[in-house]
Amino acid sequence: MAPESAPRRRAVFVDLLRLIASFQMIQGHTLDALMQDGLRQGALFATWSYVRGLTSVSFLFAAGLSFHLATLLDLDAHRASAGAVRHRLGRGAWLIVLGYLMHLPVGARSGAEALRIGGIVDVLQCIGLTLLLLEGLGLALRDARHVTWAAGALGLLSFALWPLTEPLGQSPGLLSNWVSHASGSIFPVVPWAGHMLLGTALAGLALPRGASTSTTRTTLVLGGAGVLFTLLGVLGYREELPALARLTNLGLVSLLSALLVLGSRRVARLPKRLELLAGETLFLYVFHVVLLYGAYVGVGALVGHRLDLAHGLLAVAVLSALSAGLAFAWHAAKQARRRRRQSSLA
Repeated sequence: MAPESAPRRRAVFVDLLRLIASFQMIQGHTLDALMQDGLRQGALFATWSYVRGLTSVSFLFAAGLSFHLATLLDLDAHRASAGAVRHRLGRGAWLIVLGYLMHLPVGARSGAEALRIGGIVDVLQCIGLTLLLLEGLGLALRDARHVTWAAGALGLLSFALWPLTEPLGQSPGLLSNWVSHASGSIFPVVPWAGHMLLGTALAGLALPRGASTSTTRTTLVLGGAGVLFTLLGVLGYREELPALARLTNLGLVSLLSALLVLGSRRVARLPKRLELLAGETLFLYVFHVVLLYGAYVGVGALVGHRLDLAHGLLAVAVLSALSAGLAFAWHAAKQARRRRRQSSLA
């Protein structure tokens, strides 16, 4: 994803983190949509639910890592390319628009309900706005180090502000949806953008030379940050400080990233198909969510909570294979379109 003048090694652990999160996303949504109500209890279900909750954190954290690798490693070159800047700004704006399209109030029974559903801020809007913020920092600040420190400070601020902004959702509105869960938003930027912002900041410390950075440094930074955030999160739970407690999940994902760095230290690149899937997470997200939760025609609405665990896992396997196959087809279609455009300009 990074603009580069010479071939640059891929950070394999980031691709692995995306792939793990993608599978977790599909299996989590599939079982949530189709699993029998009788299975939604007990310690096993509670553990599954908690691990499933790490999926969104993983995607946001990976998005922050990717911004560093794609932009901050050569910020001057990025700023010098008007096309690259336009593409980034367009990407952020498109994610916001797509997020709202995913929540069109189809079937709403009143104007108030339509406004409530249509105003929900989901993960795509959160990533899109955070991407625009990071791009703005990259254009406004002097160098990449300043962007790194600013992203870290804003990330911590987003967690700190959450207890103050959460009550704003009691008065529903398009703006309050961006900073509060209370009116129905799933991923308001306060505090969720903090995961992506801190991912960018940690990447600056852990990957100053991109994938060429020593495994030891990357592991120590991500692992050390993971331990610190996890301990702070546990302290937050213990002292009933919700903003601090939210750092637990970020810490666990950072620790997982450190383990992936160690596990992939002798892997130069993943197989091409896996790299492709890691780059098509947006398609995977949109396709399986529409298929499962689409109003009136979604599999979840048609089947309901009927499947036992065995059939639920079979559904996970089928949907995972279908999503991957269509992602390959989508990628091939984009490549063919790009070749046609290039040939028409030649």
